[in-house]
Amino acid sequence: MIFHIFKYQLRRLKEHYEFLISSNVIASVNITYSIAESIIADKKI
Repeated sequence: MIFHIFKYQLRRLKEHYEFLISSNVIASVNITYSIAESIIADKKI
């Protein structure tokens, strides 16, 4: 029974970390896109 609870907690933790990692990846992509956009905007001026 205790092992089952531990396994469940581990799975939830894994899902939580996967969510955090995917959020960080999306944030990094957005930041990179913003930087690229501002560089392009600077070159147009």
